[in-house]
Amino acid sequence: MKDVQAEIMAIGAGLKSRSQAISERGYDAEQVDAEIAADRERAEGLGLTFGQAATSQQKEAADG
Repeated sequence: MKDVQAEIMAIGAGLKSRSQAISERGYDAEQVDAEIAADRERAEGLGLTFGQAATSQQKEAADG
């Protein structure tokens, strides 16, 4: 888990690109991005939210 967190921090700091990080794990960045976009589109169409968006929506609902 620490490796992933360090990688996220390096990407966020501009020390490494997402493409580089994905390639180092043996995946194709364009394919991963296409899959992520398709997942997000499908989830949005179904009214699903995940990650930070879900957390924000849950907080708004609780504050509501």
